[in-house]
Amino acid sequence: MKKQSHLQAFRLIRKNRRKRKIDTYKLALSVVLDKTTAFYLLILVVYGVMGFFIANDFINDYYEQFLLWEEIAKQNIGMLFTILPLGYLFQSFKQPGVILTSSEYQLSLLPYSLKKIWLLSSLEKWLKQLIIFMIMGGLVIVLTPLSFEVVFSYIAIAIFIHLTMTIPQWKLFGTRWYVKLGWILLLLLVNGINFTFHVPNVSILIPLLLIISNILMIPKLFDKVEWARITEMSDFQIWSMWFVSKVSEVDFKPPRKLSIFRNLTRRKKPFQYEEKSIHHRLWAIYLRQHIQDLFKIIGALFLLVFVFSWLDEWVFHIVIAVAIIIYFSIARSFFIGRFEADLVQVLPWNLSGFKDSYFKWVIFGALILFIPVGIYFITHASYWLPIQLLYLIITIWYLYHITINRAIMFLNKQLKSKLGFEVIGYILLFGWMFSWKFKLVLLFCIVIPLISKKWYVLQPIYNH
Repeated sequence: MKKQSHLQAFRLIRKNRRKRKIDTYKLALSVVLDKTTAFYLLILVVYGVMGFFIANDFINDYYEQFLLWEEIAKQNIGMLFTILPLGYLFQSFKQPGVILTSSEYQLSLLPYSLKKIWLLSSLEKWLKQLIIFMIMGGLVIVLTPLSFEVVFSYIAIAIFIHLTMTIPQWKLFGTRWYVKLGWILLLLLVNGINFTFHVPNVSILIPLLLIISNILMIPKLFDKVEWARITEMSDFQIWSMWFVSKVSEVDFKPPRKLSIFRNLTRRKKPFQYEEKSIHHRLWAIYLRQHIQDLFKIIGALFLLVFVFSWLDEWVFHIVIAVAIIIYFSIARSFFIGRFEADLVQVLPWNLSGFKDSYFKWVIFGALILFIPVGIYFITHASYWLPIQLLYLIITIWYLYHITINRAIMFLNKQLKSKLGFEVIGYILLFGWMFSWKFKLVLLFCIVIPLISKKWYVLQPIYNH
């Protein structure tokens, strides 16, 4: 029997997988779609097609506005080289960049080269993305007055970044979380400096660095690769179908092995059955169960602060105050939710101890939000910088204790609340909002939390 080539074996796997996915989608559609629904859906599609042509006439009415955007796009085209790689760095936490499922991996047990299979998978990915970029570019050219040169330049840069970030994402996927975070912070710093000072050489330096890094990584492409983790994540990407999940009301979750906490040395040590250790373990379990929600929330707040950090100073100070309020409202909800799940809700616990152990997790999330704040302080350095940092730290520390104390009172059904302390928290936030104009407000407000002694201390309180 003649042996199939690598391409034939690869196409056979993809063909069978595509057939199984189509059958699954057909089954899901048969559950939610009948003749009446299909008729109304067809009418909706017709309206969508008509709206496509109407949108073209509507967009032409804003011809001058598009010309202005085109001029801005030409001036900032070089920033794509530093902004787009960030998306691939964030993806490296959960995706290897190249789909290599257990089916493709099993081909390596036969007389097939894993390197050639990886290359075929990469070529398929690049071809799909090229088609998507071309369709998007074509629609922009047809629907908008933007020139072909500008659209083509942006598409070409996006394709270049997509090609040159495949190998770095593949290698970063197998590294520890703090390595990925370090590269993200470095690139964010480069973006901040580039946006503020408009460094012209960055648009030349980044592509060169990407090309050189790819050349250096190719010989070590398959060194120290966690194939089990890659195949598990690839299988999850392939079979986690959103539509099927909604129809079947079954959530597709990634394998637990893929947690970012899996490589922590501390988790491999013998567990100490002490109150503090138990509290930390319970928080780790609970927060890991809601890791996707946490990523979405912190990511949204991060983008909010990062985007507005480049606008007017007064806008940034207001956004920081709003982000702090939102963050601690969510932290309060998670604290209360911990005692409404698992065995924790039926056993008595020292809530003050839980509060102390929860502080570490809350601060860890707050540090992520401090990244764009740090970039802002670097680009707007002044003699007031140490006082501003101290003021923010005291405000966050104060609001944490006040917010969690309120949550503890809620859990114990205590209606009486110390509103004076909460008012002080809002005064601190208002002081921060106006400190961009009146720096002396920082000195005045910073001593307010120190007036009341032991405002953050609670006696051991047990939930019932």
